[in-house]
Amino acid sequence: MRPAIACLLTPHIYPELENYSSAMDYNNVKGIQTNQFFLEHSHLEENLRDGKSHKNKHEAMFVVALCRYLLMQNYNPEQITILTTYSGQLFCLRNMMPSSEFAGVKVHVVDKNKGEENDIVLLSLLRSNAKGIVRVLSIPNRICVALSRTKKGLYCIGNNTI
Repeated sequence: MRPAIACLLTPHIYPELENYSSAMDYNNVKGIQTNQFFLEHSHLEENLRDGKSHKNKHEAMFVVALCRYLLMQNYNPEQITILTTYSGQLFCLRNMMPSSEFAGVKVHVVDKNKGEENDIVLLSLLRSNAKGIVRVLSIPNRICVALSRTKKGLYCIGNNTI
């Protein structure tokens, strides 16, 4: 993974992390000025299934639009993964992504993506609520999976106040 992205994991998750020399030669992500960003918002999530899952349409719309933009930059769909933390958001995202346009883009919950990496990861952090409850990403190994699945570009959207 790109060294600037690897810095997100050290020393919080790993005391040290060594990057392959090939990671130093990655091209910048096309059409975006930076290879990583965190876009903050305060749009509240919706509870689903008696509070057992959640979705945030605002985040989903942004992530889908960013994915569409990256595809217009001539990235192959197989180079892009969208990760989220709850199945409710997963289904919300998939419902906004017609297969005629997004076939090949991987859309997974963080827990199902262990061991897989991709060139570009779009991460929908989802949790945005009045109580400040995070849950899923309060567990270090889930944070590790969410942040370490990308090689070249990591783009996160969420409520940073939680």
